[in-house]
Amino acid sequence: MRERGLLSVALRGQDVGDRPPIREAPDAPAAQLRTALSFAHDVFGQPQRQLRPGGEHHNKHHHRADKGQRAPDDVGHGTALDPTPLYTHFYHWVELADRAREPVKSPIRAAEPLYDIYAGRSEGMATAMEEVLMHAGLYDDNPRSREIVWIMLANRAARGLASLYVQSNDMSLDEAGKFHARWTPRKWSDPASDLVAFEQLLYLRQPGYGVSYVTGKLELDRLISEYAYDQEQRGAAFDLPEFFRILKEAGIVPFATINDETTQHGADARE
Repeated sequence: MRERGLLSVALRGQDVGDRPPIREAPDAPAAQLRTALSFAHDVFGQPQRQLRPGGEHHNKHHHRADKGQRAPDDVGHGTALDPTPLYTHFYHWVELADRAREPVKSPIRAAEPLYDIYAGRSEGMATAMEEVLMHAGLYDDNPRSREIVWIMLANRAARGLASLYVQSNDMSLDEAGKFHARWTPRKWSDPASDLVAFEQLLYLRQPGYGVSYVTGKLELDRLISEYAYDQEQRGAAFDLPEFFRILKEAGIVPFATINDETTQHGADARE
């Protein structure tokens, strides 16, 4: 996945040709948040209220955007130029709002876990949303912003791999930070920053969390591809809003569980 991110950044550079680099609009945070939410509304066919969910954490980010302020971890990164990819990652809060406002039928799945047992499901979902919306056309009018999506993917792959080396005692935290930064394109990661230090320490304390962004995304990629294949075999067109309706009805559970319940591959595996 790290190589895929690096390759995609390089190829995007060829595709955009002589187009100017990303430039920040005066009201970029607030304007780009509105763009991401509006586009998600159109793509997924969900009411606007579901795409602007409540919750203390989301409101804090939303307030920061409306005031034209950036989150500290955006400083010096591409998301400071165009925060749209970061806001698509905030699909976290859409799912949490759905669970609170429109719980699934299963009382077990509707209950809030006592701790974060589905890191791959949650972070994988949010990370995948960045690329899903990109492919659905979010950046057609600003193609250079696609580079940010790929750079963020390469960054997460590098930091996740570094976290594994730390957990296996093959790297120190300092070495992991340098590895993490070295494999992030455009030098958009500073090994001496508080952000990199915080992330590597966080992932050391929660083994598996650092890689969950990428491994969870791969699981959702597989689920979407198998669902799309099943639709093709039935002679039906792939419908993204319908897929997300099925995903929502299944609840916040691992993608492998949803795959077993909804795709032909899962049915074959059960047999």
